[in-house]
Amino acid sequence: MKLLYALKLLFMIDAMSARIELNEIMAIEEIVFDKEKGLVINPHGPLSPLRGYILYKGGYMYNKRLHAPEIDTMYTLKKTDKLTEYKDPIYEYIKKPANDIAYTDISIEKARNKYLVRFHTQLIKMFPCADGSLSIVAGRPDAITSFLTKKEVLPESMYILAALFLMSEQVDIPIIAEVKEEGQERLALKSMDENRTYVDQSLVLYEDSKQLKDEEKNYHTETAGVISFLRSYIGDRLMHPSTKNAFIEPTNYEQFLTGEFLNTPQFLLQSYIFEFIDTPKKYIEFVESVYTLLTDQIVHAELSTDKYPDSPSSSEMPTNRNLTLYKVKNSKKVLKKAFDRCFIDRQVGMARLELNAPIYKLKEWVDRFRTFPFNDSTQLPAYTRVQLYKRKDDEFEKEETKKYSNCVETALLGILCALAYNPMENIYTTDHIPTASANLQEFFKNYNTPLETTDQKMHQEWCRAVADLGKDCIVYKTENNEIVSGLVNILYVLSEITGNIPKVVEIVQFIESMCANEYLDNTNAIQEKISEVFKLLSKNPEVWIICDSLKLAKRSTKQTDIFGKITVYYSYKNTENGMFMDIRPGHAVLGIVANNDFNTGAIKSKLKKIEQVYSTLPNYMGYITKQYASIELAKIYHIEDEFGYIPKKQIRKYLSSENSNVLELFLLGKIYSLECKAFIIWSFFSSTASQSLPLTNPKVRFTKNIIGSTSLDDAATRQGVFGASVFNPRAEEYYPTIEYMTQDYIKHDFDSEIVLYILKDVFTWSKYSEDVLIECFVNMLNSISYANRFSSFLKRYQIYRIILGFIKPEKYLLDRLAWIMDSVEKVSLENHETKHVDDIYIHWFIYSFDGYKADLNIIMKIYDKIDYSNLMPNYKLSINWGEYYFGILTFLNERKDKFCNKNNPQSIKKYEGIKSIIESAVENNSRRSNSTE
Repeated sequence: MKLLYALKLLFMIDAMSARIELNEIMAIEEIVFDKEKGLVINPHGPLSPLRGYILYKGGYMYNKRLHAPEIDTMYTLKKTDKLTEYKDPIYEYIKKPANDIAYTDISIEKARNKYLVRFHTQLIKMFPCADGSLSIVAGRPDAITSFLTKKEVLPESMYILAALFLMSEQVDIPIIAEVKEEGQERLALKSMDENRTYVDQSLVLYEDSKQLKDEEKNYHTETAGVISFLRSYIGDRLMHPSTKNAFIEPTNYEQFLTGEFLNTPQFLLQSYIFEFIDTPKKYIEFVESVYTLLTDQIVHAELSTDKYPDSPSSSEMPTNRNLTLYKVKNSKKVLKKAFDRCFIDRQVGMARLELNAPIYKLKEWVDRFRTFPFNDSTQLPAYTRVQLYKRKDDEFEKEETKKYSNCVETALLGILCALAYNPMENIYTTDHIPTASANLQEFFKNYNTPLETTDQKMHQEWCRAVADLGKDCIVYKTENNEIVSGLVNILYVLSEITGNIPKVVEIVQFIESMCANEYLDNTNAIQEKISEVFKLLSKNPEVWIICDSLKLAKRSTKQTDIFGKITVYYSYKNTENGMFMDIRPGHAVLGIVANNDFNTGAIKSKLKKIEQVYSTLPNYMGYITKQYASIELAKIYHIEDEFGYIPKKQIRKYLSSENSNVLELFLLGKIYSLECKAFIIWSFFSSTASQSLPLTNPKVRFTKNIIGSTSLDDAATRQGVFGASVFNPRAEEYYPTIEYMTQDYIKHDFDSEIVLYILKDVFTWSKYSEDVLIECFVNMLNSISYANRFSSFLKRYQIYRIILGFIKPEKYLLDRLAWIMDSVEKVSLENHETKHVDDIYIHWFIYSFDGYKADLNIIMKIYDKIDYSNLMPNYKLSINWGEYYFGILTFLNERKDKFCNKNNPQSIKKYEGIKSIIESAVENNSRRSNSTE
């Protein structure tokens, strides 16, 4: 499994986005574009398709567009008047990427601020991301992609892109958006001698101006806008290498790691072009267009230079006064630099291409070992929000408020991908299920190869297969959409879309019959039956099932169903792979099972070879490739982690440092999974527990965008994202568009396991200062005192273990323990929870005997704090510690003199009373043991 995980590196092709494949990239880079001069694409330059490929795989633009603190992403979460079956409020989550805007107060330096506002405005327009995933497609006709894909524009679109590309490289291409005369707006690009026309297109939006919306201009303002933006910064001081913090591509690895290059025009255009061009033929046409425009400029550059003999020297910084002269004088130098960056002698180019050999060899190697559609958690489909599907009309409901979180549908998608996968050919097929529904067959015809990520369109098309099936045995939440979680319900959907094979129906009905019992008395039978279903439906017959923690519980709609963890294992070519589906009431989660049996040495060594080769390449191409290989190696090393690779150390560093830069995080892989996003929010809430930040703070804006990129109308998502809000009393103040308070979380969505997980992480691994840890703990106490969570949570054994870890080493032990207990008492007094304090302490007292060597100081400190008179007469411990109780009684008997003073009746009463409580627990434990024999 670890070995196969490396398939993700650089090589999974997003077929539906039809991006250029790696073998096609290799062929493109070997093409001679000027046979007379023997010129090819510079493999290390901005025209290299491999650069665009690696930038895309690194997730840089994804992170930048969806999470950048310079962008105000528009979304709201509102509490409705509706309630769930369990009387919890239903929330309405609305996200409108079309309304995203750039903040206007990004930098205190006026010129930088103006540039950054314009840059991010263009970024938003060029990458509308209408469905929440990275996309250049927009619904509005004014968008640049809408213009470039018009039938009449397409033949000239490569010249338009070539002009924009060269402008981002500081070459002033004379492409003109003429918009002065209303109704006659045009885009034109001619050769320098005006004898050849490359582009001549109307920019008019509508022939009938009545189609215009209020205040909308009747021409392609966004196309004109990107040209204006790029031209404004050709030769600008902010683009000059000698300017401090200039917006340039990095010249060393340390500069690369700052991530500042993500704010450059080059990054913007290169990312857009890689998204737009979807075939080798188009890419070749694009490169030819760049070559034509650039050589045309070079031929005529000398004529322009002769007009300005007194222009400034090439080393002189441009000023507003001499900017025109600067552009002209440097014209030849700029053009030569741009040309050399883009094209190179074939022999030199072939030598440089040899440096790419480890990348292509790695692809060849891993192709031999691909046996499963998913190789790590990032390749699994991640649930999102989708539109309602109306089967009768075969259409989707466009009303935003009717979208829902498709967690169960997504789990089913993962299972079906595993069932339909043909490992011999690395494709999906339903040929082995002739009874499969037409929609299921059509789906896997359209999506017939594994993808790196599941995009919004794929999620939406999957709805056609599983939504609104119109069967009484299948339970949905809303208008026959949003499948209700539960094993039986999921199996009924699986049976329906695969054609209700009689044997499958029989098995599902058998499993359903078990729901009539009070408890599951034969989970092995369920496991065998599910294995039988998978063998019947799987293309790869080498499949088996392991069921874990199966139990009966109520669905969110209150019917009884089976819940638990179903793990699917596949074997092919002596290699095992696995994935699991964790089915919970109201939710379902997919995960990957790590397999340690397969040697990963070969893949690791090839990745290290890529790292080594590109570490010696002192340019942008070297930096991005080295970084990407490093991240992929890190992911392999962390594949056995519960949530896969999350750069926790770097996330904590950024969120806990005053002068850190979020761009550094954007270089550490796509911030995609809910687990990674949740960890970012946890770290922010905990690290800033003692601070009060303004809403303009970049960290607040960054985390606002992270939160908004999750499915907030889903309770399980809110549980994950807002778990650490208990540490930060100002959490709700930072996000005014979210109508969700910490009290709402505590009352309706509180998950003690998640909060314990976060608390342990904060106290064990965060390395926060003692002041921050104390603030987190006190804030948590105050938060959980709401809705009767105080006692039940603090009595948990895990809480005691976390406290024990915090109070050590020895020199802090008693002081820190005293502080912890004082805090508990203070908060309990303030929140009227004092009746529970001694209940908590007696549990901690029991826990203090756990371990190889009990610490008498801790035992006595807790014992002294217990006020026995506050315990109820028939008080019973709520924990079953079996044999431990005998050891505690022995300890109490042997150390009686430590616990009571024979001259103090109250001391004796307390000792005897606590001893009696433990003896009662021993008796109860014995009775339970006898009843199970």
